[in-house]
Amino acid sequence: MNPRCHELENRIKDLELELSNLKSNKYAETLFWQGIEKSIPSGISVIDDTGKQVYVNQSFCNLVGWEEQELLEKYPPYLYWSEAEIENIKTTFQKTLKGKVPKEGFELLFCNKSEKLIPVRVIISSFTIDNNRTFWLANVIDITGERQAELVIQQQNSKLIELNATKDKLFSIIAHDLKSPLSGFLLLMELMLTNIEKYSLNEIKGHNKALHESARNVYELLESLLDWSRMQRGLIEFHPDVIVLSFLIKRNIKVLSVFARVKDIEIVNLVSDSLQIRADASMVNTIIRNLISNAIKFTPKGGKVVVSAEEKDDKLLLSVRDSGIGMDKNIVDNLFGANPAEPRIGTNFEISTGLGLIICKEFIIKHSGEIWVESEVGRGSTFYFTLPKVN
Repeated sequence: MNPRCHELENRIKDLELELSNLKSNKYAETLFWQGIEKSIPSGISVIDDTGKQVYVNQSFCNLVGWEEQELLEKYPPYLYWSEAEIENIKTTFQKTLKGKVPKEGFELLFCNKSEKLIPVRVIISSFTIDNNRTFWLANVIDITGERQAELVIQQQNSKLIELNATKDKLFSIIAHDLKSPLSGFLLLMELMLTNIEKYSLNEIKGHNKALHESARNVYELLESLLDWSRMQRGLIEFHPDVIVLSFLIKRNIKVLSVFARVKDIEIVNLVSDSLQIRADASMVNTIIRNLISNAIKFTPKGGKVVVSAEEKDDKLLLSVRDSGIGMDKNIVDNLFGANPAEPRIGTNFEISTGLGLIICKEFIIKHSGEIWVESEVGRGSTFYFTLPKVN
């Protein structure tokens, strides 16, 4: 064989081997990049200098809901641009093409194929190939979970602020409102123990009446504090059942009538015996007791308290109306907050901390109801609240 031909043949074999190696290396490189592409959980999109979308990975397709062939070779506005944010996205897109994007990225709202809005964080980087042509690679991260976590944190912070305000109110009650009646109670007891022989029978009766009032105030306050404490710790169970509303109202009127008689206050029950609610009897009992008790406290001698109810769709609208001293707008606006206005004094020097109304509100919310009040100074107050009725 001609040596020249033999040399050429060997060279061809070498070239074939090199080509084979190159193909193997290219295949290995392709597999390598495909592996990286599949392992990236965030969406990747590449846009050329004309705005045409030239590449998307599978994660991007999964995010927006369209297939690769539906997304490639498309110009703005892209399928996944949200109508609500299209102007904002256009502005951001123009900044991107001019290279004026923040390194830390920016946030947008995408709209997927199912028309669901998806909050995303987009991080842009540029690269140059093909005779200095510039391309932009967008790393698109779904931040739905992050937004939901932020919302939960905000809700928890709001709840914490409310609980702290209520806790401060509780400490204020313990430090001031509980101390005052106990101090008066102890002082009267000391006077009676050391000077009882000096007092007439009428004076002793007067002191006994004051002691009774102080003891009642302390008892009511402790009862409210206990309810509040159990409620905050989640120890009050919720057991709704069918209840004849008038039964609970009559029972509470009977219990509270002794206090109403002292002030010659008439309590009128206009609630029909036929009305039934689906509610927790213990909670509703507490609500009615607190509202009627408050009405008695702030109604002068010879006044009237009226309890009534009417049907409103699937609810019962209940009201407790009194002919008492009423409230100004500032008191009304702060009545049901976590930190209500300063304690008020009743018409017979009864103490009201406002804690009972906070408990009422919590129990009513537990029944998916509402509570509000209408009041005018000198013309009494009407407390309204709703509970689910039984058809």
